Amino acid sequence: MAKRPKTPRRASRCSSGSPEDILRHLDVHGVVDKDAARSVSERRGNRTTKAGNRQAPEIDLHGMTSGKAAVAVRSAVERCRDNGIRVLLVIHGLGTHSDPASGAVLKRMVRGMLEGELHDRVRSWAPARPDEGGGGATRVFIR
Repeated sequence: MAKRPKTPRRASRCSSGSPEDILRHLDVHGVVDKDAARSVSERRGNRTTKAGNRQAPEIDLHGMTSGKAAVAVRSAVERCRDNGIRVLLVIHGLGTHSDPASGAVLKRMVRGMLEGELHDRVRSWAPARPDEGGGGATRVFIR
């Protein structure tokens, strides 16, 4: 039986290349954080709950300042209202990097907005279910 000739590896493949090959590849192609370029919903795909319902759309506020997070929450609530979406999951985190004296800054800010300026657009809100992030996220029920 004749041996098949080995096909040469493409130059852009660097999984087993030397460090110089890897650095050359990075210089040519750059580094892209693919996860940062996609939303959390896209990374999780179109999963469904046990009941077969689609999961609520999500907005992840991790790494945002309070000001940027407030703008993002307002925008997400408006988009949900415009598109007839009734439940929004706001992921704000548990506040582990917040000052212990003041508590979870984003969590407090989000819930304050829901009870304050957004109360006419929001029917109610509740802490997320454990499989959605528990105390690190808030389920928002849109009017």
